[in-house]
Amino acid sequence: MCSCRRTVKLSEYWCRDCKKGLCGQCRERHDLSRVNHTTILFEEFNEIAQYVDDSTDFCNKHCRKYLRFCSLHEQFCCKQCLVENHKDCTQVIHIDEILKNIKMSAAFQEINGSIEDVSENIKRICKDREATMETQIKNTKSIMNQVKETRTKINAHLDEIQNILLRELKEITDKVGRRTQELNNKLDKLKNKLTKCQTCLNKVNKDGTELQTFLTMKRIEKEINHADSTIHCLIEDGQLDKVDFKTEIQSELNKIILNVDSFGCMINDDIHSDIPLVNRKMMQAQIVIPLAPKRSIDNITLNLQKTIKTSVETVEGCILLPNCKVVLSCFQQGILTFLSENGETDFNLSMKPRPYGMTSIDNNTIAVSADGCSPNVISV
Repeated sequence: MCSCRRTVKLSEYWCRDCKKGLCGQCRERHDLSRVNHTTILFEEFNEIAQYVDDSTDFCNKHCRKYLRFCSLHEQFCCKQCLVENHKDCTQVIHIDEILKNIKMSAAFQEINGSIEDVSENIKRICKDREATMETQIKNTKSIMNQVKETRTKINAHLDEIQNILLRELKEITDKVGRRTQELNNKLDKLKNKLTKCQTCLNKVNKDGTELQTFLTMKRIEKEINHADSTIHCLIEDGQLDKVDFKTEIQSELNKIILNVDSFGCMINDDIHSDIPLVNRKMMQAQIVIPLAPKRSIDNITLNLQKTIKTSVETVEGCILLPNCKVVLSCFQQGILTFLSENGETDFNLSMKPRPYGMTSIDNNTIAVSADGCSPNVISV
């Protein structure tokens, strides 16, 4: 809506100084009547309004336009701010001195360069993170291959020592088998001889003569004695000893089961970043605000602003309150005189003991030094 005509008509322009929207016709009259004002297209105003507040040149507390800048507190000040908070500040300068050629200033260029530097640093960091991720993937594959290779070597070694033990077992069992077979062969021969002796003895007993029986008995007796002697020899030679074999698993292998509780451990080292960041020293630079020039007391010229007539005979002390009222102290009369902003006497306040110097605490409180006593705090 056009702010000047107050009609439902789309604003085509925006005045930065008036803070008003203007249609095309109003803008022509506005530019003629307010030559120093700056108008921009309303589309441009909407675009910049997304990033900055168009009311930033007004004091939020007093709703007045900023006039000065206090370098000591780094604050913009309206007229009321100067009276309330910055009356004793020595580094207060006009806002025009700060804003003069601000867009072409070195500080503006430094900030613009800082944005480019930070953006470039972010790109470099992102690129470095991508490279780091690729390195981590390679390291992961390398660790997995290392684990597999170690496992393969361990398995191969275990297979090898297992085969050695099994070969030793086979050699022992083969040896025991051969000895048993040889013993069985000897015993079979003895059994066959004894079987023949038994058969012969039965035949002689049935059909042979007494002489044949006697001779056969003698021969069989020799065979029996020989067989018995052979058996005792087998016992004495240890050929009838039992063979008991077992194995003892290497204790180190059992220790692997009991003591080795992990395949390995991961070592995580934080390596300090060596990303070459861009630094033009602009990120550390502060906007340099021109300081108010310091003047020597010898170069200060006083100008008479106003003459105040009072009934005070001798002024011992004088203070200006934040609300622009004046207080005078008179030791001879023993009074405090309060003057309004226009210099007229509001009222007199008698004091005992008589007052000397004064200082203001706030709009309604002052501290007064009295004759021979501690300072008095007075609310007015």
